[in-house]
Amino acid sequence: MCGIVGKIHFDKEHPVDPRQIRMMADSVQHRGPDDAGIWTERNVGLGHRRLSIIDLSPSGHNPMGNEDETVWIVFNGEIYNFQELRPGLEAAGHRFRSHTDTEVILHLYEELGPMCVKQLRGMFAFAIWDRRAQRLLLARDRMGVKPLHYALNSNGLLFGSEIKAVLSSGEIDPVPDLASLHQFLLWQCIPSPRTGFHGIRKLPPASILTWQPGEGIRIQKYWDLDYGGPMPAKASIVAEQVRDLVQEATRLRLIADVPVGLFLSGGLDSACVLAATRQETSGKIRTFSVTFGAEKYDESPYARLLAKRFETEHHEFRVTPNVMELLPEMAALFDEPFADESAIPTYYLAKLTREQVKVALSGDGGDEAFAGYQRYLVLKVLGWLSRVPGAAQLSALRKLLPYHSSSRNKLRYMRELLSLVGRTPVQQYRAMFLGMLDEDQWMACYTDGFRECIEEDAKTERFLEGWGLPAMPDDLTRATASDTLGYIPECLNVKVDRASMACGLEVRSPFLDHKLVEFCARVPSGLKIRNTEQKYILKRAFHDELPAEILQREKTGFGMPLAEWLRHDLRGLAEILCCRPTVASAACFRRRRLE
Repeated sequence: MCGIVGKIHFDKEHPVDPRQIRMMADSVQHRGPDDAGIWTERNVGLGHRRLSIIDLSPSGHNPMGNEDETVWIVFNGEIYNFQELRPGLEAAGHRFRSHTDTEVILHLYEELGPMCVKQLRGMFAFAIWDRRAQRLLLARDRMGVKPLHYALNSNGLLFGSEIKAVLSSGEIDPVPDLASLHQFLLWQCIPSPRTGFHGIRKLPPASILTWQPGEGIRIQKYWDLDYGGPMPAKASIVAEQVRDLVQEATRLRLIADVPVGLFLSGGLDSACVLAATRQETSGKIRTFSVTFGAEKYDESPYARLLAKRFETEHHEFRVTPNVMELLPEMAALFDEPFADESAIPTYYLAKLTREQVKVALSGDGGDEAFAGYQRYLVLKVLGWLSRVPGAAQLSALRKLLPYHSSSRNKLRYMRELLSLVGRTPVQQYRAMFLGMLDEDQWMACYTDGFRECIEEDAKTERFLEGWGLPAMPDDLTRATASDTLGYIPECLNVKVDRASMACGLEVRSPFLDHKLVEFCARVPSGLKIRNTEQKYILKRAFHDELPAEILQREKTGFGMPLAEWLRHDLRGLAEILCCRPTVASAACFRRRRLE
């Protein structure tokens, strides 16, 4: 896991300054504290910060060239099938000087060109400069686990793992993109290809960008998720296949030349990863969890139960976050607006875990693959309600239920649920994602000038593109597709990448293995939610290994007492930022509406 940067001048006679490349690379030093390197040649420059995981020797140094140094690469990520790919490349005559996955990509590119990405199983973002073809290739993994940003100006193209790397070039003015701000306010993050800045873009997941003289920039998607393939009807067969795929994905992610640990939340997903890990080793397994003293979010008893069951060396961290001190640090990590408060516990967990290991496995992706979020069950219940005679009148009942804005109790939840009756499934799902506020309610807080700035681009529905895919069997599949293709790469993976890489920790998620994701896309909805039991097929797959307390417990999010903070610790700051007129806020928001 590393940080990559680079630059190309479109004018071949315009040389790249090595000092600029080094400055860009140093801006992401936290992503790779073990080694640094740059390579420049006339109008091209590549930079790298290395976190050594595979082949810790100097042979793994980046930028890395092939045998005759006609092809150069900088790489961020892990290729889990590199050991399978290497023998074929050696048989084709390629000579290896290291035991890294980086060099496998390099030689695979020589054989297959840009579409070498289709052979890679893992998480990755890399750049290749082909001196012979005069081609620049930027590539990003299917699930968008590893980030890659780029910017075009009149001189050429700049790129980097994080936005700060592009800005540190000194060539891009940090001008906010107001349309992106609107997207942030809706979805809590900024979906690709946008960023918070004009002129800086995210390379979308499962995409490659190429540039050659005379051809310009081309962006091409190389992978799509198929939700229409055949699937065995018997639950026992599907459960066995799920178990095998989770086991394989976990085994591949345990390959490392450094100690590997495991995030253990006490939830079902991390428990399954732990069970699969124990199948691979009878030796020591290090597990890690973090608690904050808030009973509502404390899963530590379940984590301890699992640690005892699987005989792990368990590390439990109890911390009290200083929110006022942490906020500026979190803003610096993410470079652009980001509002998932679970980034805070993720950051603490990564920071404390890094003191023990360099790599940690997580259960991220299990909820989307097996329908674990509450909103999936709500969508199913709403589907049942829609078939009740007189269903359209049910929404009127919500007015009979008490409403208190300061409390998210069951009565308030029921009131919000009834308000969705009568809407289309996609409208229901969108409302749940937007916190039960209509977009018009957001827009009512905007000034006329802000509205004009965003009107053309306000309908970018990156989070909901799964609803428009062809041949989808039902609404639950559309919902999980939206989260797999939208929420995972644009929010979940951004959170984990920035929070962990800030600490020099690599996080690997078996449930994000693209072969497992492809299989789960075809699992019938009735095996994901059976009646009202969520994650039914995953529970069945691990039924014999996990304790009943884990299999039967309700899902608990990895969250923080945000509402409590906003009423106490953060109240003054929130009022200053939202309700006191400043040049920036006055241009965008109607202060009275915010109040």
